[in-house]
Amino acid sequence: MDIQDWLDVIYPEVNPDLDPRAPFIAHIKTRTPEHNPPLFWLGSALDEISETNEMDTFIKKARNAVGDLNQFSWSNEQACLDVFSQACAFAWASKNLSKPQFMEESQGEYACIFVPEFNTTIVPKRIRHVRHFKDIVDDISNFVTDVQQLFTNEQTKIGYLDTYLNLDWYAQDLGYRLELTEPLVGALKNFTGDQDLRFVLTRPFQWGNPVASWY
Repeated sequence: MDIQDWLDVIYPEVNPDLDPRAPFIAHIKTRTPEHNPPLFWLGSALDEISETNEMDTFIKKARNAVGDLNQFSWSNEQACLDVFSQACAFAWASKNLSKPQFMEESQGEYACIFVPEFNTTIVPKRIRHVRHFKDIVDDISNFVTDVQQLFTNEQTKIGYLDTYLNLDWYAQDLGYRLELTEPLVGALKNFTGDQDLRFVLTRPFQWGNPVASWY
């Protein structure tokens, strides 16, 4: 199904709103995935979750993340986008590894995904929009440290980094512009080079064609 259809399933009480300043869910219900890869791949991720019989679990996560739909704020909108990034990490794992499952308990601040066949934990993180590139690099450095400290056993660890969505100007932003993206890939390789940690880096919601991956 297209993302608009899935949003009607997950958040049926939210009315579509053409105003680009409207809450993300309401505005995306008016947008088509045609010529918009982030929305196309997000809808495809939810299709993948449905095929693995984890959709009821995901709907619960998605609604809990937003909270009160009548009191939509910047913070719960960010939480909503984080959950959609988790959906994309799930879809990536399903297509590239084996059948995944959402872990019931969070690991620190991270809602993880486990792939039993490979004893692998996927740790999703959405890179937030910030003013300076250095802040992104610092955030990723902290993320690498968190993953190493949270998972000290013999499980394989894969950090899944999804870049933030700039809905109308995504093609001019991180993940697309080489002068922004190549330094980020270099920083990731530098942070993980001496550690047993694998990574996937994607453009916003585009789990089917990663920018870079080491796993």
